Amino acid sequence: MRSGQDEIAETLRAYFDEEFAEMLQAPWLLEAIREQNTLTNALTEKEILDLDQQWRAQVGEQERPMVDAVIHGPATEKLLHKIARAGGVVAEIFVMDAQGLNVIAAAPTSDYWQGDEAKFQNSFGAGVDGMEIGEIEFDASIGISQAQVSATIVDPATGEPIGAVTVGVVADFLL
Repeated sequence: MRSGQDEIAETLRAYFDEEFAEMLQAPWLLEAIREQNTLTNALTEKEILDLDQQWRAQVGEQERPMVDAVIHGPATEKLLHKIARAGGVVAEIFVMDAQGLNVIAAAPTSDYWQGDEAKFQNSFGAGVDGMEIGEIEFDASIGISQAQVSATIVDPATGEPIGAVTVGVVADFLL
């Protein structure tokens, strides 16, 4: 007999597969990740941590060029449209490169580097079929419960992992 948590995870995985599999192969998404990987693949951990500190300092500020580069532009518009079409089921979407650094996000994340978190380590870090389905957590600031579903993004040209995506699924609407 399956537990309630197994059923929830299965529902979240099915929703993610149905609603996001096609987007993960979209040329605009793959190209954005490939371009950033070219820029970030040689960064040291110290450089990554410095970038993360810069990001954290800019979140919430008026002048935030680093954050704005990730949350504005044609690719971000596509994420926002995806959220809008989800009818309240999706709260957030962000895409990471092979280092776990933000490439595109529908809204600012609290940090730039996701590479030290389970969402990245258990998706990208697990290879082509990697997926992390987080626990449902209540977010008091917006009054909803959500679970983050993260998955590896694979380059169809090489069959190799090139990044990851995290989707915040509003559990109150889906489950």
